[in-house]
Amino acid sequence: MNSRWESAFTVNCARLKEELHQQVRRDLTQFAAETMAASRNLTEQRLVELVQVIEAARMQDRRRVAAALEQMELNRLRDKTAYGNGLETLAAQTNELLQTKPY
Repeated sequence: MNSRWESAFTVNCARLKEELHQQVRRDLTQFAAETMAASRNLTEQRLVELVQVIEAARMQDRRRVAAALEQMELNRLRDKTAYGNGLETLAAQTNELLQTKPY
């Protein structure tokens, strides 16, 4: 009778070992799938954040370039006015000199 019990025990142990092995494999597969899904979600979230940071930096750069171009235009107009005023002054002084000096 002991040999029957031992034989049944051995079969049950083998069956339990196989069931445990399959359960561990399923658990590991499920854990891996959940980990990959979480990783994909986190990666996607980080990429969205990166795109937002890059876009914000681009917008700031555009504003800076626009401000620099506007300042350059203001400087150009100021210089043009100063140059024109300088030419008018030079012309007026030249006229005065020509009118005060006899030929």
